[in-house]
Amino acid sequence: MSNTRNEPQNAVTANIRGAHSPVPTLRKNSEYRRVYRRGVSAAAAGLVVYAMKRSAARHAELRLGVSISAKVGNAVIRNRIRRRIKEICRLDKAMLLPGYDIVVVARTNAAGFDYREIERDLYYLLNKLGARKRL
Repeated sequence: MSNTRNEPQNAVTANIRGAHSPVPTLRKNSEYRRVYRRGVSAAAAGLVVYAMKRSAARHAELRLGVSISAKVGNAVIRNRIRRRIKEICRLDKAMLLPGYDIVVVARTNAAGFDYREIERDLYYLLNKLGARKRL
C-alpha cells in the first residue's frame, strides 16, 4: 500500500481534514504584547480586535489569540465566548488574510451576546482592520 497514514486518499478527504484544523494560536505573553504595541485596533460593542501584519516571507499563516478578563463572567461564560470566537475564525479561515497576528479581547457585555452577534462584531472589525478578504 503506497499511501501513508497521514496522506489524504483523495481531494475530498483533503478538504474535509483541512476544514477541521484549528486556527494557529498565539502562545506567549510576548507575542500578545507585540500585537498590542505594534498592531492597529478597532472596537465594537462586545469585542476589541488588535491586528498586526507580519513579514510575509517568514510567516505565512494567520495566528489568533483570545483574551477574556475575569470581569466578563465565570469560567463557563468565558470559555463559551472563547470557543465561539475560535469557531468563527476556523469556519472563516479561507476569508482571513494570511500573515496576520490577531488578538480578540472580549468586553464585559459580550457575555450576553449569542453566536451571531459575536460573529457580526468580529467580521465587522476584521474587515475594518483589513485582515479579512472582501467579497
